[in-house]
Amino acid sequence: MTGFKFYLSDEDHPTMRDDLAVLLRSLGGQQEEEDPTQAQIIIVHGNSDQLEETLHEHGIYIEYTTAEGLSCQPNLRGMKKSYKISFSLLVKRLKRLTTPTSIHDIVQVITKPEKPVTYSASIVVLCQGYLAVHAATSGYASIIENSQPPDTAFKEALKLMGWSEKARDLVKNVDIHIVQDPSWWKSVLQFGTYNGFSLNVLKEEWDFMTSDVFPDELPTFVAALLNDNMITDHNIVARVYCLLAAKLQSTFS
Repeated sequence: MTGFKFYLSDEDHPTMRDDLAVLLRSLGGQQEEEDPTQAQIIIVHGNSDQLEETLHEHGIYIEYTTAEGLSCQPNLRGMKKSYKISFSLLVKRLKRLTTPTSIHDIVQVITKPEKPVTYSASIVVLCQGYLAVHAATSGYASIIENSQPPDTAFKEALKLMGWSEKARDLVKNVDIHIVQDPSWWKSVLQFGTYNGFSLNVLKEEWDFMTSDVFPDELPTFVAALLNDNMITDHNIVARVYCLLAAKLQSTFS
């Protein structure tokens, strides 16, 4: 079931409170202005004995602090369904959700522990190397030169990378077959080793960064590596790069 009622209380930081209200409404929430007992989720700055008492009967209780770096702490002062978290982390985690959402989704996303996204970051770096070599060997000095390249995904990726003539000069002598060889990718990602890379690991990292559906491009790309296929389609590499780079940026910015 999606949709929920929320109650906010923060007299000291009205801007933070209002920003949080806008975010929760964007996730399908309806704000209860007067009576916290009518809300399914109560979010406050600091603590309130009155609201804590309300919590036991009526819903989820989240207390946020302006201090940076406080990870989510459950069972606040011994209460079930209660959490304490820094405001910045609360907002960052809520932004991982898409509308419509539910109370269950909110609890899941704010309580999910921070997780390294080692393989997603490694793939992004490898994609940058591949795309840089492809662009250099294709003669693209810049992304605006003669409206090149024509491939939309490739052009978007080069823009994200900040591709330039100076960057081209750094890789212009690299053989394209090196980065097309699956062994170049697999040596970094450590396929087949203990705790090494797999599609399931990549999906876990994706699910940590976002609630969006796992895109088809990623299994297709991983399957090509597993089957030792030469990576000759620069567009699939560009799409993989854009997908993962965007999620990494939104998660950690």
